[in-house]
Amino acid sequence: MPKTPTKLAKLFSDHWDAWMRFDPLFATACGDHRFNDQMPHTTEADFADWLAQLKKFRTRLDKIARAGLEAADRLNYDYFARMLDSEIAELGFHAYRLPISKAGGFHVFFPDLHLLSPFDTAQDYENYLSRLDGIRRYFDEAIGLMRLGLQTGDPASFATFAAETWAAYMGKKQEDLKGVGIYGDTGLAEAVRREPLAVCYNNVNYAFDPKTLKPVAGLSVL
Repeated sequence: MPKTPTKLAKLFSDHWDAWMRFDPLFATACGDHRFNDQMPHTTEADFADWLAQLKKFRTRLDKIARAGLEAADRLNYDYFARMLDSEIAELGFHAYRLPISKAGGFHVFFPDLHLLSPFDTAQDYENYLSRLDGIRRYFDEAIGLMRLGLQTGDPASFATFAAETWAAYMGKKQEDLKGVGIYGDTGLAEAVRREPLAVCYNNVNYAFDPKTLKPVAGLSVL
Protein backbone atom coordinates (compact mmCIF):
# COMPACT_ATOMS: atom_id res chain seq x y z
CA MET A 1 0.00 0.00 0.00
CA PRO A 2 1.52 3.40 -1.00
CA LYS A 3 2.68 5.53 1.91
CA THR A 4 1.19 8.99 2.37
CA PRO A 5 3.84 11.64 1.53
CA THR A 6 5.60 12.93 4.62
CA LYS A 7 4.60 16.59 4.10
CA LEU A 8 0.92 15.73 3.73
CA ALA A 9 0.91 13.39 6.72
CA LYS A 10 2.74 15.99 8.81
CA LEU A 11 0.20 18.65 7.77
CA PHE A 12 -2.71 16.45 8.85
CA SER A 13 -0.99 15.68 12.15
CA ASP A 14 -0.14 19.32 12.87
CA HIS A 15 -3.69 20.43 12.12
CA TRP A 16 -5.18 17.76 14.36
CA ASP A 17 -2.88 18.69 17.24
CA ALA A 18 -3.70 22.39 16.83
CA TRP A 19 -7.42 21.56 16.77
CA MET A 20 -7.15 19.60 20.01
CA ARG A 21 -5.31 22.47 21.66
CA PHE A 22 -7.85 25.01 20.40
CA ASP A 23 -10.81 22.97 21.67
CA PRO A 24 -9.85 20.85 24.72
CA LEU A 25 -13.48 19.76 25.17
CA PHE A 26 -13.52 18.28 21.68
CA ALA A 27 -10.16 16.66 22.42
CA THR A 28 -11.67 14.91 25.45
CA ALA A 29 -14.63 13.75 23.36
CA CYS A 30 -12.18 12.33 20.80
CA GLY A 31 -10.28 10.40 23.46
CA ASP A 32 -7.29 12.78 23.59
CA HIS A 33 -6.87 13.37 27.32
CA ARG A 34 -3.82 15.66 27.24
CA PHE A 35 -5.97 18.71 27.97
CA ASN A 36 -8.58 17.31 30.35
CA ASP A 37 -7.83 20.05 32.87
CA GLN A 38 -8.59 22.86 30.42
CA MET A 39 -11.54 24.75 29.00
CA PRO A 40 -11.40 26.35 25.55
CA HIS A 41 -10.49 30.02 25.22
CA THR A 42 -13.15 31.74 23.14
CA THR A 43 -12.46 35.46 23.00
CA GLU A 44 -12.49 37.38 19.74
CA ALA A 45 -8.68 37.29 19.78
CA ASP A 46 -8.70 33.50 20.19
CA PHE A 47 -10.91 33.05 17.14
CA ALA A 48 -8.75 35.46 15.16
CA ASP A 49 -5.69 33.42 16.09
CA TRP A 50 -7.42 30.18 15.10
CA LEU A 51 -8.40 31.69 11.76
CA ALA A 52 -4.78 32.69 11.16
CA GLN A 53 -3.66 29.13 11.94
CA LEU A 54 -6.20 27.68 9.52
CA LYS A 55 -5.01 29.98 6.75
CA LYS A 56 -1.42 28.85 7.35
CA PHE A 57 -2.52 25.22 7.08
CA ARG A 58 -4.26 26.07 3.80
CA THR A 59 -1.08 27.68 2.48
CA ARG A 60 0.92 24.59 3.38
CA LEU A 61 -1.62 22.41 1.59
CA ASP A 62 -1.40 24.56 -1.55
CA LYS A 63 2.34 23.94 -1.68
CA ILE A 64 1.81 20.17 -1.96
CA ALA A 65 1.40 18.99 -5.55
CA ARG A 66 -1.98 17.22 -5.67
CA ALA A 67 -1.35 15.71 -9.10
CA GLY A 68 1.52 13.61 -7.79
CA LEU A 69 -0.52 11.94 -5.05
CA GLU A 70 -2.06 8.48 -5.04
CA ALA A 71 -5.85 8.28 -5.40
CA ALA A 72 -6.48 7.82 -1.66
CA ASP A 73 -4.22 10.75 -0.79
CA ARG A 74 -5.89 12.94 -3.41
CA LEU A 75 -9.23 12.18 -1.75
CA ASN A 76 -7.81 13.14 1.66
CA TYR A 77 -6.25 16.24 0.11
CA ASP A 78 -9.59 17.33 -1.37
CA TYR A 79 -11.52 16.62 1.81
CA PHE A 80 -8.99 18.49 3.92
CA ALA A 81 -9.06 21.46 1.53
CA ARG A 82 -12.84 21.59 1.67
CA MET A 83 -12.86 21.33 5.46
CA LEU A 84 -10.36 24.18 5.79
CA ASP A 85 -12.14 26.39 3.25
CA SER A 86 -15.48 25.80 4.96
CA GLU A 87 -14.24 26.69 8.43
CA ILE A 88 -12.27 29.70 7.19
CA ALA A 89 -15.39 31.01 5.44
CA GLU A 90 -17.58 30.36 8.50
CA LEU A 91 -15.19 32.25 10.75
CA GLY A 92 -15.40 35.12 8.28
CA PHE A 93 -19.13 35.34 8.99
CA HIS A 94 -18.39 35.58 12.74
CA ALA A 95 -21.04 32.96 13.52
CA TYR A 96 -19.18 32.25 16.78
CA ARG A 97 -20.56 35.56 18.05
CA LEU A 98 -23.88 33.78 18.40
CA PRO A 99 -22.82 30.89 20.67
CA ILE A 100 -26.35 30.24 21.91
CA SER A 101 -29.67 30.09 20.05
CA LYS A 102 -33.08 28.42 20.15
CA ALA A 103 -31.47 25.36 18.53
CA GLY A 104 -28.76 24.84 21.14
CA GLY A 105 -25.51 26.32 22.35
CA PHE A 106 -22.19 25.81 24.05
CA HIS A 107 -23.88 25.22 27.42
CA VAL A 108 -25.78 22.04 26.53
CA PHE A 109 -22.58 20.00 26.44
CA PHE A 110 -21.77 20.24 30.14
CA PRO A 111 -24.38 17.87 31.66
CA ASP A 112 -22.70 15.02 29.75
CA LEU A 113 -19.11 16.12 30.28
CA HIS A 114 -18.57 13.64 33.08
CA LEU A 115 -19.55 10.80 30.75
CA LEU A 116 -16.65 11.65 28.44
CA SER A 117 -14.06 12.20 31.17
CA PRO A 118 -11.95 9.42 32.68
CA PHE A 119 -12.02 8.91 36.45
CA ASP A 120 -9.43 6.16 36.89
CA THR A 121 -6.80 8.03 38.88
CA ALA A 122 -6.52 10.85 41.40
CA GLN A 123 -5.10 13.02 38.62
CA ASP A 124 -8.24 12.45 36.54
CA TYR A 125 -10.30 13.94 39.36
CA GLU A 126 -7.88 16.84 39.72
CA ASN A 127 -8.15 17.50 35.98
CA TYR A 128 -11.93 17.47 36.10
CA LEU A 129 -12.04 19.88 39.06
CA SER A 130 -9.57 22.18 37.31
CA ARG A 131 -11.76 22.18 34.23
CA LEU A 132 -14.84 23.02 36.31
CA ASP A 133 -12.95 25.97 37.76
CA GLY A 134 -12.67 27.34 34.22
CA ILE A 135 -16.39 27.24 33.44
CA ARG A 136 -17.08 30.74 34.80
CA ARG A 137 -14.37 32.21 32.58
CA TYR A 138 -15.66 30.20 29.62
CA PHE A 139 -19.21 31.49 30.11
CA ASP A 140 -17.98 35.05 30.59
CA GLU A 141 -16.14 34.85 27.28
CA ALA A 142 -19.28 33.56 25.55
CA ILE A 143 -21.25 36.47 26.98
CA GLY A 144 -18.56 38.81 25.69
CA LEU A 145 -18.90 37.34 22.20
CA MET A 146 -22.67 37.80 22.26
CA ARG A 147 -22.30 41.41 23.36
CA LEU A 148 -19.83 42.02 20.56
CA GLY A 149 -22.24 40.42 18.12
CA LEU A 150 -25.01 42.75 19.24
CA GLN A 151 -22.73 45.74 18.76
CA THR A 152 -21.56 44.71 15.29
CA GLY A 153 -24.87 43.25 14.10
CA ASP A 154 -23.31 39.87 13.32
CA PRO A 155 -26.14 37.80 14.82
CA ALA A 156 -28.47 39.62 12.41
CA SER A 157 -26.24 38.97 9.41
CA PHE A 158 -26.01 35.32 10.43
CA ALA A 159 -29.79 35.09 10.68
CA THR A 160 -30.34 36.72 7.30
CA PHE A 161 -27.88 34.56 5.41
CA ALA A 162 -30.92 32.78 3.98
CA ALA A 163 -31.89 36.01 2.25
CA GLU A 164 -28.54 36.17 0.49
CA THR A 165 -28.88 32.54 -0.60
CA TRP A 166 -32.41 33.07 -1.89
CA ALA A 167 -31.40 36.17 -3.84
CA ALA A 168 -28.38 34.38 -5.35
CA TYR A 169 -30.67 31.52 -6.41
CA MET A 170 -32.56 34.02 -8.56
CA GLY A 171 -29.40 35.70 -9.82
CA LYS A 172 -29.94 38.76 -7.64
CA LYS A 173 -28.55 40.40 -4.51
CA GLN A 174 -30.21 40.56 -1.11
CA GLU A 175 -30.94 44.27 -1.61
CA ASP A 176 -33.02 43.40 -4.68
CA LEU A 177 -35.58 41.43 -2.66
CA LYS A 178 -38.90 43.23 -2.33
CA GLY A 179 -42.01 42.26 -0.45
CA VAL A 180 -43.55 42.02 2.99
CA GLY A 181 -41.46 40.85 5.94
CA ILE A 182 -43.19 38.38 8.25
CA TYR A 183 -41.61 37.37 11.54
CA GLY A 184 -41.34 33.64 12.27
CA ASP A 185 -41.06 30.58 10.03
CA THR A 186 -44.51 29.27 10.90
CA GLY A 187 -46.28 32.54 10.13
CA LEU A 188 -44.35 32.91 6.91
CA ALA A 189 -45.36 29.48 5.63
CA GLU A 190 -49.00 30.13 6.52
CA ALA A 191 -48.98 33.52 4.79
CA VAL A 192 -47.62 32.00 1.57
CA ARG A 193 -50.13 29.14 1.76
CA ARG A 194 -52.99 31.65 1.79
CA GLU A 195 -51.69 33.65 -1.19
CA PRO A 196 -51.62 31.66 -4.47
CA LEU A 197 -49.00 33.96 -6.05
CA ALA A 198 -46.80 34.41 -2.98
CA VAL A 199 -43.21 33.18 -2.85
CA CYS A 200 -40.68 33.12 -0.01
CA TYR A 201 -37.69 31.38 1.50
CA ASN A 202 -38.23 29.37 4.66
CA ASN A 203 -36.95 26.54 6.83
CA VAL A 204 -37.69 23.17 5.19
CA ASN A 205 -39.20 21.95 8.48
CA TYR A 206 -42.17 24.25 7.81
CA ALA A 207 -42.46 23.45 4.10
CA PHE A 208 -42.82 19.67 4.43
CA ASP A 209 -45.26 17.52 6.38
CA PRO A 210 -43.19 15.34 8.76
CA LYS A 211 -45.67 12.45 8.46
CA THR A 212 -46.04 12.28 4.69
CA LEU A 213 -42.63 13.82 3.87
CA LYS A 214 -44.43 15.78 1.16
CA PRO A 215 -44.90 19.56 0.86
CA VAL A 216 -47.54 20.99 3.17
CA ALA A 217 -50.92 21.28 1.46
CA GLY A 218 -51.09 24.58 -0.39
CA LEU A 219 -47.30 24.96 -0.70
CA SER A 220 -45.00 24.21 -3.63
CA VAL A 221 -41.27 23.83 -3.05
CA LEU A 222 -38.93 25.32 -5.68
